[in-house]
Amino acid sequence: MPTTSRGRSIARVALWSVLLSACGGGEAERECPPVVSAGAESAPSAPRVIAGTCDTSWLPEGTTRDVADDESLAREVRAWLAGEGGRIVAAHDGIVFAKSEDDRGDDPPYPPEASALAARTCGLGARWLVDHLRARLSIAAGPDGDGVTCEDDVCCMRGMEFVPNATVVFHRDPEREVWGVETALLVNEGALTDEAITRNRRFVADAVRQLAARSCEGEPWLVR
Repeated sequence: MPTTSRGRSIARVALWSVLLSACGGGEAERECPPVVSAGAESAPSAPRVIAGTCDTSWLPEGTTRDVADDESLAREVRAWLAGEGGRIVAAHDGIVFAKSEDDRGDDPPYPPEASALAARTCGLGARWLVDHLRARLSIAAGPDGDGVTCEDDVCCMRGMEFVPNATVVFHRDPEREVWGVETALLVNEGALTDEAITRNRRFVADAVRQLAARSCEGEPWLVR
């Protein structure tokens, strides 16, 4: 069934609501914990970003690439989260963004942005999405988080109940000497059934497949 003008407007509002929220999600995420905990006399600890393994087996083939130096992305992301480097930007052709349906702790009705949603974000929206990702990864890499893991051109963080897992795919641009964010995925899995996890992963993987070949010309492409 063709998407109506009203449907497209609702989808746009939902997408921008997601991008404008530094923490996103349901009631459990309304207040963001601090990125670092530092007393008056203590220096903040370095972000916990390590080279390891990210599960990308459920993503469409070709979403990720092998990188010769497994440590290179981890070093760059660690510096980025510490505020010591600015070489991570939105990819020049936008970012494929997809999120599964929110796992919430409150009762419905839920706002539009709580539903499963995907789009190729472009321009200012892509820049805001990079800031959103930095906020999420900073929390995970902080003293109260489980850390961020990077493998080849992918970094990931494990979520929990009400907080989605995050998977971010980068591409090294040797001409500009930056890492561009190409794909950003938020998938709720913590405390969910296997059936719900499979459904959430399927939506996100299908969205990546649909959006991969689309460009940023004109309106961003939306998938509902």
